[in-house]
Amino acid sequence: MKQDLQITLAKTKAATTILSQLSSSEKTNVLMSLKKFLQDQKTEIFKANQKDIFAAKNTGKNEAFIDRLTFTDKNFVSMLSQVTQIAHLDDSLGEIMEKRTIADGVLLEKIRVPLGVIGIIYESRPNVTIDVFALCFKTGNACVLKGGSDAIHSNRVLINCIEKALKKHGITSDIIAFLDTTDINVGS
Repeated sequence: MKQDLQITLAKTKAATTILSQLSSSEKTNVLMSLKKFLQDQKTEIFKANQKDIFAAKNTGKNEAFIDRLTFTDKNFVSMLSQVTQIAHLDDSLGEIMEKRTIADGVLLEKIRVPLGVIGIIYESRPNVTIDVFALCFKTGNACVLKGGSDAIHSNRVLINCIEKALKKHGITSDIIAFLDTTDINVGS
C-alpha cells in the first residue's frame, strides 16, 4: 500500500506542470463540464449516498452526522452553484501583488503562484470533494483527497464525474489523487 501511495503521489506532483499550462478559460470549461457531469449523474450520486447513509445508520451514527453526510436537492444545487462560482472567479495566477526596488537596485516582486499539490483530509461531507477539487483546479493546484470513510460510495461517484470532465478536455486525472480507502492508516 505504501509503495502504491508513493507512486500515486509522484504522478500527482508530476501532473502539476499540466495545470500551469492551462488558460483561465480552459479551467472554466473543465469546471463547467464537471457541473454538467454532476447534473447528469445526480441519480447515481444520490443512490451512492443512500448506501453511505444506510451504513452510517447501521453503525449507530447520530442524526447530526447523518445530516452532514446526506445529499439533499438543496445542498446538491448549492454544490453545483459553488462549482459555477469558482469556475467564473478571476484567475489571479501570475498577478503581481507587490513590486519594489530594494537595496542595490534589486527589483523584488511578489507574484501569485500555485502551491503545487494540496492534500486534504476531511470528514464525511461529500460536497467537500467537489468544492476542494474545484478550488484547487481553478488555482492551478493538484490535489490529494481523503474523504471520510462513511462517504466512500458518494465520493467514488463524485470522483468519477471529475475524471470524466478532465478526460473530456484531454487532461490527465493524475492531477487529482483520491485515496479510495476506508483504512485510517493510509500509507503506513
